[in-house]
Amino acid sequence: MGKQRYHFNTNSHRYEATRPNLRQHLIKFGIPALIAVLLSFGIRYSLGRQISNPKEIKLLAEKELILDQYLTVEEKVKELESTLLDLQTRDDNIYRSFYEMEPISASLREAGRGGAIQYPNLQGYENSHLMIDLTERLDMAGVKLDVQSNSFSTLLSKAEDHKQLINHKPSIQPISLDHFYWISSVYGYRTDPMSKRRAMHRGVDFAARVGRNVYSTGDGVVVRTKVSRYGFGREVLVDHGFGYVTRYAHLNEILVHMGQKVKRGTVVGSLGSSGKSTGPHLHYEVRQYGSAKNPKDYYSEDLSPEEYSAVVNLAGSVEN
Repeated sequence: MGKQRYHFNTNSHRYEATRPNLRQHLIKFGIPALIAVLLSFGIRYSLGRQISNPKEIKLLAEKELILDQYLTVEEKVKELESTLLDLQTRDDNIYRSFYEMEPISASLREAGRGGAIQYPNLQGYENSHLMIDLTERLDMAGVKLDVQSNSFSTLLSKAEDHKQLINHKPSIQPISLDHFYWISSVYGYRTDPMSKRRAMHRGVDFAARVGRNVYSTGDGVVVRTKVSRYGFGREVLVDHGFGYVTRYAHLNEILVHMGQKVKRGTVVGSLGSSGKSTGPHLHYEVRQYGSAKNPKDYYSEDLSPEEYSAVVNLAGSVEN
């Protein structure tokens, strides 16, 4: 209980108990009450912020879950971007280089980057920057995947062409290594054995016994079988595609026909001395787009007889 206050009454010349006026009552009781009310509202507001209703709690939980999912997806996108970068590096520096193809330009790989503000439907949210960045990176990854997929399709087509080139390109000797032979004349200028004048010899002459098998040096199609008393005598021309044509001349016998498909190792004839010849030999030529090439550059001299036989055996029987 508060202390009683007194004051001196000048009229009665006595001390009398003091009675508080309205203002004092308000100060004494009103201010504490107001403070109490404000504190009550403050406490309720604070509790309301911390202890939400069930619906709000559920929404907050969903928000946290979505944010966690975004962060998880972002990690996956980083892995995808790293894998794509590795594929692009291999594509430009290894795969395309192997087939002598130009690398894909950066402008093509980065097509669609930049420009006006995109994704308006993702604007205005608390985490808009995260959603927009992730969506843009996913879109860019899709563009890069399309570019890489097209590049791989081109490489597969190139690889198939390369495989065909390997099969068709002249790449073995036309005479078996199992039998005795010798090179009687190489590619280049020489004194012609018939005219005794210096002339260009556009092939290699393999001298051996008459009747030795003469093999096609690559897959192709027979485009000429000619018989003449002069020049190359009995000859066979095989078109291998890719600009390559081979000639087998001075044959004793022709064992293929026009239009016949042959494989590397198919017997096209037998060695002889027909036409303009001073002895049994095979005149063998390689031409690319009509230009004579040194046949020595188109076969390996380190094959063993067994390896040569294995190549020949792959040809199988002659097609008719």
